[in-house]
Amino acid sequence: FNIDLPRTTGLMLKEGVSISKNKLRIGDLVLFRTSKRFRHVGIFKGEKVFMHVSTIKGLMKSNLKNPYCLKHYLTSRRIF
Repeated sequence: FNIDLPRTTGLMLKEGVSISKNKLRIGDLVLFRTSKRFRHVGIFKGEKVFMHVSTIKGLMKSNLKNPYCLKHYLTSRRIF
């Protein structure tokens, strides 16, 4: 998509515009709050699936309907 993103999820939260989960398009960011201090980010792939990197498993795809994702979902951002 030829888009430069900030390094941290905290800065990514300030990029682009906030969008609702039902308006996601391919390439949108999905952000999760995994604890009070930490956040996690993925890139929406379509069909309720997003790509992200796990420290243990490496690159992986996950479903937004996964109970863990539903519990920790924070917001979605569209970067122009």
